[in-house]
Amino acid sequence: MKLLFADGQTLKVQAISSEDGKLHVSVLNNCYEQLKHLFTDAITTARIEVENDQGEVEETFENYTVFSYIKENSGKIFEVEMEQQGKDTETRLAEAEKRAKQAEKELTATQLALCEVYELLGQMQALLKPGEVDGNA
Repeated sequence: MKLLFADGQTLKVQAISSEDGKLHVSVLNNCYEQLKHLFTDAITTARIEVENDQGEVEETFENYTVFSYIKENSGKIFEVEMEQQGKDTETRLAEAEKRAKQAEKELTATQLALCEVYELLGQMQALLKPGEVDGNA
């Protein structure tokens, strides 16, 4: 299979996959420097199309512009990891903290509302005659 980059460059690859905002590309028999030059260019990696052996585009990856690493495995197989813009670890952590704070505010508001309901129930029970509380009026 072949990758088609936003600037028109191409690269033969063994495998490509994405999960949780991370893109993994496996490349056989290539040069580290060439791969680093290719994958550290945000304009080039803004859009990556995966073309099968019949020349058909199977998948498109957009905004994977944050370079993570290149690792050489045995057999001159290079693994490249890219992170999707806005999905890098720091951004995701900041978003999670923001959601946690919002959830905490909502929980506090729910707890206060529940306390008010219990107070109203207590006041209603105090107004009822003693025999009406358990339904034996």
